[in-house]
Amino acid sequence: RRLVPRGAISSEPDKSILVVMMEHNKEKAETEFADLGFSVVTGNRYLGGFIGQEADQKTWVEAGASKWAYAVGDEMAKAAERYPKTAYAGMHKSLQQEWQFLQRVTEGVDDVFGDVEAALRTKFLPALFGKGSLTDSQGQLTCLPVKKAGLAIPNPTEMAGANWMASTVACGHLISALRGKESLDW
Repeated sequence: RRLVPRGAISSEPDKSILVVMMEHNKEKAETEFADLGFSVVTGNRYLGGFIGQEADQKTWVEAGASKWAYAVGDEMAKAAERYPKTAYAGMHKSLQQEWQFLQRVTEGVDDVFGDVEAALRTKFLPALFGKGSLTDSQGQLTCLPVKKAGLAIPNPTEMAGANWMASTVACGHLISALRGKESLDW
């Protein structure tokens, strides 16, 4: 006999993750929920962001930034030498959006993106322009929006705080409306 109707959503405990905030809670949770098959951790990726302990979050963000630095400095720079328009589109529409999303949902990651910034300025942009290197002023011009003759590739170390703040302010209004403290009269 079926306990769950066909087509209904059922839980899969072996795919479930229980995030606890302290190591001593982890040990207790592992014993308490052992029969359910949950994976018990002190931090994990969640909806493009991270929940858990700060040390685990920093490790996770650093790993992501390292992958982006490699992608920008090696893969995209190599592509930019032969296919500059395609490389720029890939950078602008994909990689840049990925790290900006992470910056919007994770506070205090400004310093982690130094390698990504270095890869942009020393490898990707020179390959894109077919030059050996860029001056500081040329690098700053690439940060400008396209309508101001830039490339709209902002410095990821400088924009992390602004991305977090913009997201927090925008979500703050929505959260206040959901709590009944504000109205969403558009």
